[in-house]
Amino acid sequence: MNTVTLRANAKINLMLDIVGRRPDGYHDLVMVMQSVSLYDLLTAERTDAPGVWLECDHPGMPANNSLVHKAARAFFARTGIAGGVKFKLQCRIPMQAGLGGGSADAAAALTALNLLYDAGLDEDTLCAMGLKLGADVPFCVDGGTRLAKGVGERLEPLPAPPECGIVLVKPAVGASTAEQFARADAVPDLPHPSSDAMVRALQNGDLTALCAALGNSFEAVIGLSEIEQCRRVLLEAGAIGARMTGSGSTVFGIFPSEAAAIAAAPVVQAQLPDCGVFPCRPAAQGIELHR
Repeated sequence: MNTVTLRANAKINLMLDIVGRRPDGYHDLVMVMQSVSLYDLLTAERTDAPGVWLECDHPGMPANNSLVHKAARAFFARTGIAGGVKFKLQCRIPMQAGLGGGSADAAAALTALNLLYDAGLDEDTLCAMGLKLGADVPFCVDGGTRLAKGVGERLEPLPAPPECGIVLVKPAVGASTAEQFARADAVPDLPHPSSDAMVRALQNGDLTALCAALGNSFEAVIGLSEIEQCRRVLLEAGAIGARMTGSGSTVFGIFPSEAAAIAAAPVVQAQLPDCGVFPCRPAAQGIELHR
């Protein structure tokens, strides 16, 4: 195999609870994370000459120091392989959106190199390498539906959601993760959504209960009127539940079927013309072969 193309799926947080701040400055979280079918497309080609090259269609991607570069360098350092790689990245996942696009790209880079060079690294090893790149990278390697604890590195599989569709709405304004954590640290009474309620809903295959259990501690501190506006429009368009994902600024709505989500998307877009609107569905994996 000299070339491989992978889908790097975005993620949403069905629930996110900020439990506390650790002595090292990081935060303990409890999250239920879900891969979705909105994806970046990463093609990787082996090269005999050592080095990492990246061609990307997004002007905001760092030329030599993206997470894709860092993932590739970590792979070659870990394996001692002397080869190189040329990447081509087509970005579809919005940046500064809470959708884990950069983490998904890094996970795809690690997975692609493991396949191209037949390195035999198992999933645990790839996740451990990914954690050094970003807290969401281990989830993006695994994907599907997971209970995540710690900074996001302790992952437990959960049942997939029952049949549903999802509409993602990305406002024009972005959100800085570091800024949102700083704001959360200053609030003594953050809301704490229940992971137990979300896990029970998934175990019971109960979409109504799942939507009732949606929650995100960051919503209390983000301070953007666009978030509530997006939630309102999604609910008026037929979403059973709607919440922000990650530290923002994307809001997702859960619909009773994929067809319902697809039908609602143009309605939402008409109400929110300055936003990016993306109908999608839950995905069973974080990284998928593109055929």
